[in-house]
Amino acid sequence: MILHDTDDSGGRMPGGRGGGKSVIPAIKSIGPDPDVQLDVHELRLLVLLAEGLGFETVARKLGVSERTVRRRIRVICDRIGVETLIEAVVWAVRAGLV
Repeated sequence: MILHDTDDSGGRMPGGRGGGKSVIPAIKSIGPDPDVQLDVHELRLLVLLAEGLGFETVARKLGVSERTVRRRIRVICDRIGVETLIEAVVWAVRAGLV
């Protein structure tokens, strides 16, 4: 599992009461795989999401449905070997793509 329990307050996800989940240990291990290639559409999608845009806004900018955006995110995550959108954005930042 990607999220790890933590007893300290560092790295805790907001919105919970104690016993939060930390994403920090898992994200530290995410790094780009030199064999993975993303196409220009996948990169643009990651850039828009990294800028903090929501799925609806990204879909409108790309001229696709919100469902297509969500499907493409799953494809990107599978391709680069991560489980979440946050991990995908971290991967792209570490790869120097965003």
